[in-house]
Order: sequence, then C-alpha cells, then structure tokens
Amino acid sequence: MARPYRPGLPTRLAEMLAAILGGNILFLFLEPHLPRVLQHRLFRTDWGLAVDFALCAGLYGLIRLLRRRQA
Repeated sequence: MARPYRPGLPTRLAEMLAAILGGNILFLFLEPHLPRVLQHRLFRTDWGLAVDFALCAGLYGLIRLLRRRQA
C-alpha cells in the first residue's frame, strides 16, 4: 500500500539539510578555537561529535522557530 503524500515533507527536508550543512560549516570554523577535548577526531565517537550534533540540532530548532513565527 502506498503512503499518502505529505505536503510539508519537502520543506522539512530542506530545513534539515540547511541545518546540517550550516551546523557543520559553523563547526568547521569554530573547531580550531575549541579546547582539544572538544575537537573531533576522524572515525571516533568523541565530545567534538557531540558539539557538532548540538550545533546542527540548535540550528534546526532556530530555523523551525523562525519559520513558525513567519506563518
């Protein structure tokens, strides 16, 4: 059985993509100024990865908040 089309889905996906790209770009410029323990090392689960996730999630929340105020 096919799923029904959800009209807001493409908008949500665009918001998520913008938050992920924006958060990662922000982390890229912020990382050299962070303490060593908060810097991310490749292929490891560490505090730097948590900081990156927090930036992306916070940016997504900000985007959703601003879009909700527009409507």
